[in-house]
Amino acid sequence: MDYAHHVFDSIDEPGTISWNALISGHSQLGNPQKAMEVFRQALVSNLKPDRFSFSLALGISSRTRDLKLGLAIHGLVILTGLDLPVFIANSLIDMYSKCGRVDQAQDIFDRVLEKEEVTWNTLVAGYVKNQLYIEALRVIASMHQASERMSSFVFGSGLKACSEVGHKFGVQLHSCILQLGLDSCVIVGCALLNMYSRAGLLGHARIAFGSILYPNAITYNAMMAGFLRQVSEPNGDGLGLVREAVMLFSEMRAQGVEPTSFTYSSLLRACSEMSSSGLGRQAHGLVLKSQLGSDEFIGSAIVDMYSKARDVEDGAKWFNSMPKQDVVLWTSMISGYVLNTRFEEALRLFKGLVQCGGPRPDHYATSSALSACAELCVCRGCEQLHACVTKSGLAGFTPIINALICAYAKAGDANLASRAFDEAPVPDVVTWSALIMAYAHHGQAHDALALFNEMCGSTVAPNQVSFLSVLTACSHAGLVDSGLGLFKSMTKDHKLEPSEKHVACVVDLLGRASRLSEAKEFILSSGFENDPVLWKALLGASRVHKDLTMAQYAGEWVMRLEPMASASYVLLYNMYMEAGLHDQAMMIRELMGSRGVKKEPGLSWIEASGSVHGFVVGDRGHPRTNAIYEKLETLFSEIEVAGYVPEAVGIGSYGRDKEGKENPARYHSEKLAVVFGMISLPEGAPIKVMKNLRICGDCHVVMKFISKVTSREIILRDAIRFHHFKAGSCSCSDYW
Repeated sequence: MDYAHHVFDSIDEPGTISWNALISGHSQLGNPQKAMEVFRQALVSNLKPDRFSFSLALGISSRTRDLKLGLAIHGLVILTGLDLPVFIANSLIDMYSKCGRVDQAQDIFDRVLEKEEVTWNTLVAGYVKNQLYIEALRVIASMHQASERMSSFVFGSGLKACSEVGHKFGVQLHSCILQLGLDSCVIVGCALLNMYSRAGLLGHARIAFGSILYPNAITYNAMMAGFLRQVSEPNGDGLGLVREAVMLFSEMRAQGVEPTSFTYSSLLRACSEMSSSGLGRQAHGLVLKSQLGSDEFIGSAIVDMYSKARDVEDGAKWFNSMPKQDVVLWTSMISGYVLNTRFEEALRLFKGLVQCGGPRPDHYATSSALSACAELCVCRGCEQLHACVTKSGLAGFTPIINALICAYAKAGDANLASRAFDEAPVPDVVTWSALIMAYAHHGQAHDALALFNEMCGSTVAPNQVSFLSVLTACSHAGLVDSGLGLFKSMTKDHKLEPSEKHVACVVDLLGRASRLSEAKEFILSSGFENDPVLWKALLGASRVHKDLTMAQYAGEWVMRLEPMASASYVLLYNMYMEAGLHDQAMMIRELMGSRGVKKEPGLSWIEASGSVHGFVVGDRGHPRTNAIYEKLETLFSEIEVAGYVPEAVGIGSYGRDKEGKENPARYHSEKLAVVFGMISLPEGAPIKVMKNLRICGDCHVVMKFISKVTSREIILRDAIRFHHFKAGSCSCSDYW
């Protein structure tokens, strides 16, 4: 542009064409401020702008979204006495639309007597840009009634509107497109396949894709995105759709179409969905060959791919190699650690994000960090993150409040979860449901029911998750009548279809009331009889009521539907042992061995002095092992005096075998974790322990006695719920 200015300055009396050329040059080179400066110089030079001058100036205000400037230029148009030529009218409609004043754009449109195709297109695009989709479709309908020529651009905008409001009107547009022969156009074809894929009509989307005469990268990207968008939909062929996306990428390369960063991101996501490290590495290699490896969008997709393939170490290497790390990349790495149960590393990385002085953590990164705190039962960490949320201004963001409620609840403090709920600016259905579930898992069923009723009286309607939360509360507390009433109300009053999880809650409710036969018939008539979750619920209820016959029946269903799940084998084995049926118990063990079923090892952990300490059964690797076992033996002596009697021998229960050898289950992981808490935490402080499996009967009895003889509150979260042990009793009322 320096040479252009030199030539311009050599002209004695530059005319309108020269000024317009200079303005246009700066504008096209992406320097709207300089272009506007030249326009002002032209006005000062007493040059009378023509319609092209005004159109250029209005274009600058459109690109910069400067409404004040646009209004000033519009005023100049009026002052110069120009009639409203369609050329300037189009620019005014575009300017007002892009500045968010689509009402003004409509007013200009209405004043144009001889409308061009561009005039209609610009107004339709303006409505779509401002998310006024119904208005955009109304203009298209008027255009059709006026027999105006409809171009690929107006169809593209109209189909985008249909993607947002529903595809029914889009089908009518498709009919017009076919009549005009525009289905082979890239713009129209891409808009069609995007609309159909968003509506879940992949068959129609494939037809639209196949009709495009010369598909480009944008078209392939849209079709790949359409396949991947439907992967997580229920009743869909997720793996098949992922494979189609990968095959489409191969076709794209075979046709000589150059993949873009979006293409590679979609390919990497497909690899993530397949959890395929091998295919992902191939995709990674192609990214490196394309020299797009430094793209932050692709970088986060690579980290996500490795994380989902359970290869988080390679994801971390790639993260550390990125020259520029935006908040999306940080979030992908933090989420990757959480996904791979590397919770402490996730928190360390989040701390690094906060301290690095780079991008500020957004609500996604913060939510992942909160999940890590919750899984580690680090309530103090949740409170620290809560303070960061408040300081950063994210507290007004409802999804963050929802994450806080879930984190506090999982970390063992329903009261703090309730306080977080009170901070929600506008509680949505997730907010209400999260706190109801928090109350349910902590044994506060009446609070859960009261909150559910309050929700029903608000403007927020309960959804399936809300009902699952309140049914869980009824199930955990044995509120049979309330639970059955709510289950009926779900379909009758709220028109919501129950899932297998809702049915499992009802099975648990009936089982709690010793109505096992009724629970069995309920499963068989539910339509979900091939879901192992229901039979597990009946098996658990059979254990509580020591109904071995029903346990055998339910166990057979579970072992047929889920043959590699160890919990059901273990439960049946223990029931046989308790009943003295040793031969049947040995048959269960032999069946486990023949099928290669391994009992999942129990793991418990506790936070103390800012660190998380983990324990397994019979663990002797902790630095304070001697003190832990010495204290545990002392406690056994004390609780035996108080009336504790060990349960019978079984896999996962305490006792002695036939030879009188002590069963190592005496030293279950949760017992070791609780004792470590007693010798490490301040006197009188509650002891919070997490366990990955359901607590066994003997440990449950031991915790009650320990809480009684030591006057210490013990909070234990197992795979099912929270148990609050206090003064010799548990919040679960001995049903879990």
